Amino acid sequence: MKRVATLLAVLGLFVSAPLAIAGGSRDFNGDGVVDDADLNALQEAASHQATEGDPLWNPLMDQDGDGVISLVDVSQFLQN
Repeated sequence: MKRVATLLAVLGLFVSAPLAIAGGSRDFNGDGVVDDADLNALQEAASHQATEGDPLWNPLMDQDGDGVISLVDVSQFLQN
């Protein structure tokens, strides 16, 4: 997790406030709000390079559809 945070900092991607977007494909935990809980889950999955079959895999987190949850997916999540 620390490695992901460091890489995000190097890329200049910072989250200064919770994301408060209602529902949608970025609501990974299904609570109806896209927030830090969703970002944290995505970062955890990315830090393990989760793929289908992994316990951390969630197809919604694979923002670029390449079959691997990675920093690219975290970056796309933060940009949108």
